[in-house]
Amino acid sequence: MLGLSRKTVRSLGAALASLLLLAVFASASWSASGGANVAAAKAIIAPYVGHAGGFPLKTPLGKRPPASSVLTFMDCENPTCGLFNTLFAGAAKALGVKYNEVATGSNAATITTGFNTAVQQKPSAVLVAGLDPSLYKAGLAGLKAEHVPVIGTAIYGGLKAGFTSVMYGNTAFGFVSKEEAAYTVAHYGAHAKIAFYYLPELSGTTQITVPVFKNEIAKLCPSCTVRLVPILFAAIGTTAPGQIVADLQANPDTTVVVTASSEAFTGAPSALAAAGLHVPIIGANGTPTTLGYLKQGQMTADLSLDLGSLSGMIVDAAARAIVHEPLPAEEAKGIPPYEWLTPKDVTAADTTTGFAAYPNYLKRFAKLWKG
Repeated sequence: MLGLSRKTVRSLGAALASLLLLAVFASASWSASGGANVAAAKAIIAPYVGHAGGFPLKTPLGKRPPASSVLTFMDCENPTCGLFNTLFAGAAKALGVKYNEVATGSNAATITTGFNTAVQQKPSAVLVAGLDPSLYKAGLAGLKAEHVPVIGTAIYGGLKAGFTSVMYGNTAFGFVSKEEAAYTVAHYGAHAKIAFYYLPELSGTTQITVPVFKNEIAKLCPSCTVRLVPILFAAIGTTAPGQIVADLQANPDTTVVVTASSEAFTGAPSALAAAGLHVPIIGANGTPTTLGYLKQGQMTADLSLDLGSLSGMIVDAAARAIVHEPLPAEEAKGIPPYEWLTPKDVTAADTTTGFAAYPNYLKRFAKLWKG
């Protein structure tokens, strides 16, 4: 062989065999078509399968706010805000402070009126869920002028807009998107044709959720495809189910449906069933209604957050802002406990009050709030 010694040939053969073996091991984590790194995807979701992330707070509050302190919630008056209203009231009671809510609705005019009311009331801290900061710049400025801390949740760019802190903000949006992409690849492999339903009015969705999801899919599964479908917020539970049916009928090759907000599927399962459409549905941040769908097998999986623990984080952030204490490191990321749920994981309690990774969250927070 080109003048090579028999010993050299044997050495080259052994080296070639080793390289081939390494290639086999390197490709073992990829699907049969070579288009999906299923092993990497499974590793990403593993910490949240079968159990939730850890309790979000360990550091005790150094000093409790005065009992006369008032937490005011800007109530957007949708079902999720209604649930937050109940949870915030319970957390404020556990903290030992007063609580009230100001109705804002979800349009610019009513939101402006609501924030003007809050500025006039001069509460100790204001809590905001999901409202786009661009709609109440003057209100934020007014609260800042009165030295009122504003704590947000589900807010994109909240710190830049003038919020004191945000629990479930930019970092959490990216976390959810990566988890959903990984779950999709882990369960549907290299041939996934994904319909991704998103809410265009929510800036966090357009600025973080959509691009992070697409990038993570491209990284984990180059052969997968993602089709973006906007769902208007006002259409949820009204015209959105019909839109979803029409979209899937027009794209019969869709193998899986994903959205960062399970709420977008409100009313959709019955519409899909009536149309004879059966496609896996993966969501996140399930509401009591969509967790009910999950329990009935009308959804496939949900990356569920513990709203109770999240409400405690928000109230804790407000308390620390009132007494001028910094956020603990474990809370600063603003990511609440999450867990991947499938129909077998959902209990009756989950469907009525939302997912509860820590049903005793109020006792846990109250212990840390002794001051």
